[in-house]
Amino acid sequence: MGCAETYISQDFADKIAVFISGESNIETLYDAYFYIDFSIVMSITTAVYLTIAKLIKKTRSK
Repeated sequence: MGCAETYISQDFADKIAVFISGESNIETLYDAYFYIDFSIVMSITTAVYLTIAKLIKKTRSK
């Protein structure tokens, strides 16, 4: 997917960093980028997994 800084707004990451740790510095900003990136990857992975599971279930039932 590339660097998180390319597809996540810095303002959004800054708001998340302040929400998580109560302050905004470079360390908390990179933590926020990681958490946002991780949750995006997990949601995409879950959607793909559920779609494939439904497809397999539908194929086996025929």
